[in-house]
Amino acid sequence: MGDTADNIPGLPEFSTKIVLEYWPTKAICNGRDKIKSCTSSGQSVKLKKSLHNLIAKIKPKKVGAVGAYEYLYHCKTDRQALVAVLAAYREHYGDADFLANHWNGQIFTSTAGEMLLEQARLLWMRRTEGEDVTTFFEELR
Repeated sequence: MGDTADNIPGLPEFSTKIVLEYWPTKAICNGRDKIKSCTSSGQSVKLKKSLHNLIAKIKPKKVGAVGAYEYLYHCKTDRQALVAVLAAYREHYGDADFLANHWNGQIFTSTAGEMLLEQARLLWMRRTEGEDVTTFFEELR
């Protein structure tokens, strides 16, 4: 979710895929249920097309505090939370290298994992002098 007080952006938004997985609308849930219970293939095709049109209207969702807590609600351990957050970063940034803008205007190559690590380092509260968040991530492996 970042930290607006310290100007740390965090993940800008949840991808459409994440939104559909964690916040499907009632209409989408009803459409999925109808398709599962449908016995006619003609009716099923019609329902799938209708559901596809509903899904196409779903937009990415800003993360924010509420969205972050809802997304991580199912996580019971730090490791589960890290895996979930990394999945959200990968959905947003993709699995391949991409070009990003540095704070000083330079363009650099980055990955979803590197973007997550950058944000984690900005937010990390050290437990011991000189510790880096990667120490904590190693403990989770």
